[in-house]
Amino acid sequence: MSTVPSLRDGTAFPDTHVLVTGAARGIGRHIAREFAAADARVSVLDVTQTPRSGETTTVEEIREEGGEATFVEADLTDERAVEEALRTAVEAYGPPGVLVNNAGVNHLGRVDEVTVDEWDRTLAVNLRGTFLVTRFALPSLRETAGNVVNIASTAGLHGSPNYAAYGPSKAGVLNLTRQLARDFSPAGIRVNAVAPGIVDAGMAAQELRDRETAAYKREMTLLDRFGTAQDVSNAVLFLASPASSFVTGETLVVDGGWCA
Repeated sequence: MSTVPSLRDGTAFPDTHVLVTGAARGIGRHIAREFAAADARVSVLDVTQTPRSGETTTVEEIREEGGEATFVEADLTDERAVEEALRTAVEAYGPPGVLVNNAGVNHLGRVDEVTVDEWDRTLAVNLRGTFLVTRFALPSLRETAGNVVNIASTAGLHGSPNYAAYGPSKAGVLNLTRQLARDFSPAGIRVNAVAPGIVDAGMAAQELRDRETAAYKREMTLLDRFGTAQDVSNAVLFLASPASSFVTGETLVVDGGWCA
């Protein structure tokens, strides 16, 4: 008889410490809330916990909803800051069983438009940050037989207009995901990625304010809507859950058919 969990049993993370980077706002905020609602203790790791004007912080919102969360401040491009942040998170809730590398930035433009500083910043946050957080989380993940979910992008799978820095950074995240799976899955640590397409939340929401851009991206999406933060969160929770216990080194594309 199979011992593999069924999704019919529900997806819950009791007594699990989940660390989500870039969770002060956008998609990361929603992912953090979903894990908290599924009984996880959540560390919100970000450079600041201040959301948009007038909003409560992610931690406040989770606590108001009856969940458990704490904020950990760190610049993910700073090696020492990341090391200290992981130490602080472990002191708060113990070794994390799930790491979600969500933090990211995007500087739009072609190769002849993006500045060297913008290129460096995009690669530093999106790729170096993912590398650093995972590196310092590995001892805990070994201890918990935990797993990693990296938030990539369909821009890392193909060329996309004005994504000269962002696309390569996310392609790097996808390759790093496979490399981590090769290196650490034999030790019991699963590593996967979610590649969202056009989502009406986070960084992409700004692009969709331009009617021409929104029309083009809507035309390229086969399903009759853009994606949502909930769509991305559902994929993350699946990959983090025991229901995907035989999945590692994979990328789950959540794009409404954009890449079909």
